[in-house]
Amino acid sequence: MESAIENDKIKSEVNDIPLKSRRFDSLAWLVQGDSKCGAACFDGDTLLLATNEDEQWLFTAIRDYLVHVSVTSYGLANKLNSAIDERGTKKPDVNFIFEMNKLCNQQRKSCKIRMENVYLIIKGYLKTRGRKESLFNNSTYETAFLDAIKKITRSIRHTYLRSTPGQSNKTLDILFVDAIRNGKIEFVKMKKPPITTKIGVHAEMKILNYLIDNDKINTNFYIGVSKKCCEKCEVAIRAVNKVYTSNPSEEIISYRGKHGYNFPAECPPFLINHPKIADEFLEFYNVGKSSLEKLTLEEIFKVEEKVRIPGKLQAQDRSASLDENSSEFGEEYYSSKSPEAFKISRFGAQGIIRNKSNKSKDELSTSIEDYNMENSK
Repeated sequence: MESAIENDKIKSEVNDIPLKSRRFDSLAWLVQGDSKCGAACFDGDTLLLATNEDEQWLFTAIRDYLVHVSVTSYGLANKLNSAIDERGTKKPDVNFIFEMNKLCNQQRKSCKIRMENVYLIIKGYLKTRGRKESLFNNSTYETAFLDAIKKITRSIRHTYLRSTPGQSNKTLDILFVDAIRNGKIEFVKMKKPPITTKIGVHAEMKILNYLIDNDKINTNFYIGVSKKCCEKCEVAIRAVNKVYTSNPSEEIISYRGKHGYNFPAECPPFLINHPKIADEFLEFYNVGKSSLEKLTLEEIFKVEEKVRIPGKLQAQDRSASLDENSSEFGEEYYSSKSPEAFKISRFGAQGIIRNKSNKSKDELSTSIEDYNMENSK
């Protein structure tokens, strides 16, 4: 019973994070591939993606997929807008709903084909690496990957197909989606810092380093991470927040969660190049330690746990998926286009996009007539 209550509490806390932010965690998962971790952030102009390693074999496939979804969703929205404007004050009839649904299904099908191509690219690459598709033999990875790519796809479509404030909770920032549509997506790499280990700079630290190096930290940022942050990354983000904000309770850099364990990593350059941040980092990390126990930067980034940390402790708490039964292009959209003319039925709103059974015109006509008769009583 206590476990169920705790799970409900975690789900509630996760869903308190705006969808606009949570989708960056999904993007981080997509780009992770066979790396230990992935990260994603929008700097106001460009979508930044990174992994612990500097290999970007999956980046091109993910970038092309995201561009395709945003371009086709934008084109679909324009076609639907034009069709509605062309009808003027006429109420949508069965032929109109059927044709609009056809356009939407075509776009959805093209995205599905691209999604399958990304899936095949990953499998093919892992074979060449001798991994024997080990990631996809792991049902947890496969489920999470497919869940992430579907969430991103739906959110991009919602952004262009929804146009009313009442639906803003299911959309992304239009500036962000337009940046994707224009191909403004960058894979963040790292020059070798002075302190090195066998492990690279962690993905979220690469993005944070990019933001600091390019003087971008003048507004709030959410860094999406495919796993919870380790102790070092969490402390580094706290140090940056302390230096860049005057309000102790304010977080200029935010993220979803931390697990509190130490993993080996290279020290991010911003801790070496910015003494104030380094001082705050050392103070936070060494709090409660005696002068003899305090560690230097080099020593801290060599610290690792002596026991294996289970994957479930590192995994992000899952948020609820978008409602599969919700209309992506609904009654609110029609009302916003022409309030007097398009107070269409609930069935009509769902039928345009969510016609999963691909009903024929006759079946649609019968269903709409039945619905209208029922509601005219």
